[in-house]
Amino acid sequence: MRVGTLPEGTGFRATDEVPGLAAFLSRSTAHHNLLIEPAPVRFPNHT
Repeated sequence: MRVGTLPEGTGFRATDEVPGLAAFLSRSTAHHNLLIEPAPVRFPNHT
């Protein structure tokens, strides 16, 4: 999966990837803080 420009300016860095499916980002010493994956529509979601 292509993360693109999301990490620029946010302090996140790509830490791992499931090719073609998801990307994991982190901005601390934790291995994963954020998972990015494709969705059928673009909108922020928080639960």
